[in-house]
Amino acid sequence: MSQKSIGPDALYLFVIDPTAIFNPSGGTQRAHHAIEGLKLALKRIDDAKYLAVVFTKRDQTGRDDPRVEEQISQVKDVLNEYRPEVSYPCELYDDLEQLSGVTGAQTDLLLTRLARVAKMEDKLVQNTSMKKEALPPPPKLNPPKLSREELLQKIESSSKDVNSLLDPDEFIRRMISGELQKWDHRSHLRAGFLTLTECILKESVVFDTADLLLERLNYMFPNISHRTLTVFLLHQIYLAMLSFREKTGSFPAREKFNEFLSENPDLMHARSWDPYYSEDVLFSPAAKGSWKLPDLQPLPQFMSRRAGSQQKATQSHEKNKGDQTQIAPGNRTPEILKRFAFATLKTMKLANRRRAAVINETMPVLQSQIMRLRAASLTSSSSSSANSTRSIDAYSETQVSFWVQMLHAAIESVPMSSGLDIRSLNFESFRILFPELLPADDIWKQHYTEKLWASIEGRTRTVLPDLKPLPNVLQAPSQSRVQQAVASTLDGKYSYYKSDTSSPSSPSLYSHGRPGAEELFLKMCWAAKEVGEYVDSNSPIPSTHVMLIYRIFNRMLDTKIQHGSDDNGEGRRRTVSLSSAAWDAVSFLHQQQDHQQEHQEEHHPQTQQNFTAAVFWSRIVLRAFIETDSSSPYHSKFTSSLSSSAPTPHATSPQEEALRAQFFEQFLQGNPRLCWEGLWRMYYSDELWRSEDARVMYVAPDRMAVPAYVVMGTGDGKKDKDREDVEVRLEEGQDAVLEGEWEVVDEEGL
Repeated sequence: MSQKSIGPDALYLFVIDPTAIFNPSGGTQRAHHAIEGLKLALKRIDDAKYLAVVFTKRDQTGRDDPRVEEQISQVKDVLNEYRPEVSYPCELYDDLEQLSGVTGAQTDLLLTRLARVAKMEDKLVQNTSMKKEALPPPPKLNPPKLSREELLQKIESSSKDVNSLLDPDEFIRRMISGELQKWDHRSHLRAGFLTLTECILKESVVFDTADLLLERLNYMFPNISHRTLTVFLLHQIYLAMLSFREKTGSFPAREKFNEFLSENPDLMHARSWDPYYSEDVLFSPAAKGSWKLPDLQPLPQFMSRRAGSQQKATQSHEKNKGDQTQIAPGNRTPEILKRFAFATLKTMKLANRRRAAVINETMPVLQSQIMRLRAASLTSSSSSSANSTRSIDAYSETQVSFWVQMLHAAIESVPMSSGLDIRSLNFESFRILFPELLPADDIWKQHYTEKLWASIEGRTRTVLPDLKPLPNVLQAPSQSRVQQAVASTLDGKYSYYKSDTSSPSSPSLYSHGRPGAEELFLKMCWAAKEVGEYVDSNSPIPSTHVMLIYRIFNRMLDTKIQHGSDDNGEGRRRTVSLSSAAWDAVSFLHQQQDHQQEHQEEHHPQTQQNFTAAVFWSRIVLRAFIETDSSSPYHSKFTSSLSSSAPTPHATSPQEEALRAQFFEQFLQGNPRLCWEGLWRMYYSDELWRSEDARVMYVAPDRMAVPAYVVMGTGDGKKDKDREDVEVRLEEGQDAVLEGEWEVVDEEGL
């Protein structure tokens, strides 16, 4: 624009091509230049009658495309910024969703608006919206979905384009570098598919994939990511991959995307979100920046065709099997040591702690466990036939150190390229990688003489080998072994029970990732140790998962001690008080903290609200507390333990603190699964638990039922006599916003 002003009667039409951003090679920069060009035009045009901004080639864009929506939003922001500074009206024609210079669509409407502006008086133009003066025709209903045959034809024709001919690695490389020649729905599907195959062994497959994919897409299209659309698309692809695996026995190979797409042509529907989301929800700021659940119908879930109603069997099994933390006494000593060594090293990786520190904490725990198992084994041997053999040897620090070092060397030898992660690997899958190491019990003979191995000195301290030093790494497992271990891991992660009537014995989606017996035992012991060493008892926000459980336990213990025994038919009322105490203990999760009232805010930063987590953990701990207290009442134990000591002016004397820690350890021994921070996975899918909806309200579980009653209490462990209990059943699949003093209480505990 060479002149600053053409005249007061001039009409300006600023045209933006929204499809420029679709080009991965510099498209984002061109879109940015268009916005900057609009700003420059508004600065240079001193006098005019009217300026309109229009997006052309709208027939080549989807109105739901977040990249186009972002450009429209940017234009609106620019016009709002400059309107007070210019003397003429500025308007954006964002309602011309089919405008095309090639087909001529809606060009007549554009010209009609400009012609009316030209004929109107200046004062009238200032107060008139041309969008309202010349409305576009009512939008047509969404065209019918393409048939399966039409989708297959579309897949076949697009399989020959330049992107489809790229091998997987080259496709990803060009996507990250912005060198892809085109970016369309099929390209988006392929990017999601390839990224999913990279993350298929991750704990949270869809969400780990979403993080990686959004990071990659940001290289091409900065600042226009839409998390809800991304997660929804990945969820659809993931379900199709699970179905593919059920049919064929394996996940589709990275090189077989075309074949995979032909097996699942419905993925090619560009508006597949239509049946699940309203536009108000999908295009809200919350959906753009976080994961929002559908508001029209529930998210589709994978259900194995081999077991039609297996979910009930799964739920029944999970409820009845209890906490499996008992180490099988029939195991040989080397097997026990191997499993504990694996659990120790896995915990070290999960906690990102130094090996020496973890091992030093584990040694006393393992020694005590070996002594208990040995005593049980001796008792069993003496009560059985005279020919029975003792399977548990005496504890030896040298033998423990040997297996820890050997398994550590094995872990360090697993190639990164395998995709196997020790943090999510179980012992049985790990065993496959090293058949010469783990199945054998006498591999120590390569390093120790039998005399030193079984010596008294070797029991009391770690002695170095007298034959051959221990290795730091082992020979890397063969590719075939890696593939077998990967297959074993996938089988464990994606297996379903065979029928409703058979006793489930294999893992399922509902229990994958659950710590093994040795891991859970160590978690329980370390939790008791953490509580015993805890000093900041006044912290308003627990710093770890263990301290969250301890906080809930303590609040209920206070309530139980206050009310005493359940005489005079007051059991139900005291149960409600326990519920109120548990709910109050997690108030930092279900209430948004007031920065003005939080006097310890600078020392204890505000945590993010998570309403569903508050309901879940308060109910789970409440159930465990009631069941434990019914068999061994805390009130009588606490009173008996303190009866011999003089009362102290402080609510929590050192003696009381020690007693609470002791009770908590006993509580965990009966409920060790509470130490598992991922316990929610048995009840919730990642898609529900990690949603923005679960953060701000209570979302019912989709895997296994949790307590589902609501009772109104005072929140202080008491209840007004004149206030009636209000019970509201949350039906399966129904969500509710629980505010103020509303609490979820289990019916069975009342």
